[in-house]
Amino acid sequence: MAKLIEFRYNSAQFSLRTKVRMQVLRQNDVAWASSEAIGILMFLLQGFLAAAIFYSLTSHPKPDAFGQVIQALIFTVIVQAAVQVMVAILPHTKN
Repeated sequence: MAKLIEFRYNSAQFSLRTKVRMQVLRQNDVAWASSEAIGILMFLLQGFLAAAIFYSLTSHPKPDAFGQVIQALIFTVIVQAAVQVMVAILPHTKN
């Protein structure tokens, strides 16, 4: 009888520890996901800015939300490529 009670006590303790660990893992996953989302948005920010400038200067109709994200990705690739070309072409100054 004592072993059965001890086993139940250990099982409850184990399940409580497991629940606490799972809760901590979920919180870490949420923190990881939110930090990744912020990183992606920061990466696409230049594309969103370029798309906003493009649509403010032209009379093209704006696409839906998914289309805007895709255009931001395309504009980001174009801006990144242009910056890399400029860095390669322009002379570097040494401090």
